[in-house]
Amino acid sequence: MARDDLHFRLRIPEALKAQLEESAASNNRSVTAEIVSRLERSFSVVPEWENAIENMNDLWKRVEVLEGMVQDHDERLNPGKHDWR
Repeated sequence: MARDDLHFRLRIPEALKAQLEESAASNNRSVTAEIVSRLERSFSVVPEWENAIENMNDLWKRVEVLEGMVQDHDERLNPGKHDWR
C-alpha cells in the first residue's frame, strides 16, 4: 500500500480481526492489503452475479422448451393418457 493512501481507523470485532490476520498471513500480505483485496472483490461480485442470473434465465427457458417437447412426445406415444388434466 502506498503511504499516501487514505488512513482511517476502523472498529471491528476481535474475532473478525483475527480472521483477517490469519487470511492475510496465508496470502502473504498485510492486513491492510487483505482488507483492500476483499473490498475490491466485493465490488466485482455484482457483474458476476448479473452474468450468472442471465445464464440461469437462459437455462430455464431451454428447460421449458424441453419440457414442452417431452410432453408432446409423451402425448404422441401415449394418446389420451393425460386427458384428466
